[in-house]
Amino acid sequence: AAWLDSNAPTLKQGATGEYVVQLQKDLNILGYGLSTDGSFGPATLKAVKDYQSQMELEVDGSVGPATRSSIINTVNSYESSTSIQIPGSKAIVKGNTGFRVRFLQKMTRI
Repeated sequence: AAWLDSNAPTLKQGATGEYVVQLQKDLNILGYGLSTDGSFGPATLKAVKDYQSQMELEVDGSVGPATRSSIINTVNSYESSTSIQIPGSKAIVKGNTGFRVRFLQKMTRI
């Protein structure tokens, strides 16, 4: 898929098209609940920034090679049931929310 191509364009607010649809689908796998309308609007921007923050990436709201690679790797880990590896380096503590918590919950139900 083009989304996996290392030459995929950097996505940012205002972008439209199939790359944005795939971004939205992948973020939805991680529990962000976005509309997959192919429009990088405010909700997609917020999800990208939340993801970047949780993964300790540069929080700029754009999806370049580092963020795209991280999302793809996280989705692959999330969908895999062969190991329990929580993406990101921050410890999960009581009161945390977000996809890393959902990931842990999914993996511990196996």
